[in-house]
Amino acid sequence: VNNDEIFVYHPPAKNTGLTLEKVFFSIHNTKINSIWVDAKNLNKGASCDKFVSYLKYNKFNKSKILLEFPSYSHSAKSNIKKCVEELKKLKNVYRSYYVPTKDVLECSKALEKNLSFNKNSYCKSLELDLMRAKNSKLFSDISFDYKGIEAIKNLNFTQEFKWNAWNLELSQLKESKRYNFRMLILNNDDPNNL
Repeated sequence: VNNDEIFVYHPPAKNTGLTLEKVFFSIHNTKINSIWVDAKNLNKGASCDKFVSYLKYNKFNKSKILLEFPSYSHSAKSNIKKCVEELKKLKNVYRSYYVPTKDVLECSKALEKNLSFNKNSYCKSLELDLMRAKNSKLFSDISFDYKGIEAIKNLNFTQEFKWNAWNLELSQLKESKRYNFRMLILNNDDPNNL
């Protein structure tokens, strides 16, 4: 979200000028029914408010929208609480907390080596961060790199969220059905998406 427009690009890459409006317009009348928005600055009140206004005005009733807030957004609760309350009123809009990748991956690596969760600094940091996200009551979901699944499974309170993950191998799709997933993104490096 930048001033009066919402752009589609992933910093630090350069902004190409592609707006969310152009993307949503192109898919609005298609059969696409799920959209995952990796939002980079929704932890700022003005940016979050702008996005909510955009969603309300455009009424994407047919689409499920996963709106991913940046890591540590719970620390900006006072700035975004009003905005999140408005998001909660929108049908089919889910508010996901982006789990810090380094913590979830390093914790999972430790657990795969049979190290104790309670004795690993990454695991403890992850637990504290996710507990803060839970206690903030801002988020309905969490999203994370699927390679961090071991860490997420080891925290019972994460069951209170719906899960979303990227970097999932096709062979892991069956395994993922045992968990509380809403959306999954398969790992696919094929430029033709085959």
